[in-house]
Formats: sequence, C-alpha cells, structure tokens
Amino acid sequence: MLVTCLCAPVFLLFASLPQYQPAVASVPALSISDVTTSLNDANGMKILSVYGSVDNHSDTPKTVPSILVDVIANGHRRTATRIEQGQAVLAPGESRPFSTRLLHTGGKLPGVAVSFGQPGDSGSLTVLSG
Repeated sequence: MLVTCLCAPVFLLFASLPQYQPAVASVPALSISDVTTSLNDANGMKILSVYGSVDNHSDTPKTVPSILVDVIANGHRRTATRIEQGQAVLAPGESRPFSTRLLHTGGKLPGVAVSFGQPGDSGSLTVLSG
C-alpha cells in the first residue's frame, strides 16, 4: 500500500507531461523537382534542354503558375523562357512533367534556375541545376 501511494504520484506526473513531438517542416503545396539539363546538338546548333516536374503535395487541387527558366552565365541571371502549363490545375498528389529547349550560344553547360512566378518574385521557389 505504501509503495502504491508513493508510485502513483510519480506515474501521474509522467503521464501528464506533454509528449515530445518532432517539428514537422512545412512542405509547400506546389514544388518543382527532378530538374535536369543537357546540352544537345541539333543541325549544328547547340540546344540547352531543361526537364523537370511540378508536384502537388496538398490535399486540394492547385493552380499551376507559369514556370520561369533562367539561364545563369558569367554570373548573370536572365529569364530565358516562361513555360505555361497546358492544364492549369494539378490534382492532389499529382505530378506533371515539363520541358523546354533553348538555343545556346556558349560553350559549356550553363547553370539553370527554375522557379514559379514573375521574374524577381521573392516568393518564388527556385531549383538550381548545372
């Protein structure tokens, strides 16, 4: 009886402590993933090919904004193209590929930044490749 009276308060104290829950990083509803680039030759011209996918991580359909592809050469970033998705809405859990081909005048494979939104938009997600 004495042991029960001494253990019960300790048990109740530990039972009432909040449980440790690790912090869960918030994942944006839409993300750009699997960005790859390659330098190809087409009829004697250098072509920069950019491939990737847009993923919807949310439980609701999301409108896909335009995708900006910036080429980074000699430390300068310039918007090379804007990709408009044919289907503007991405279903929950859906992933949709995108690609573009750009004329390339330089020698080596340049860096590429792929993002959502307008050029210079601080809220856009950027994925670098190259």
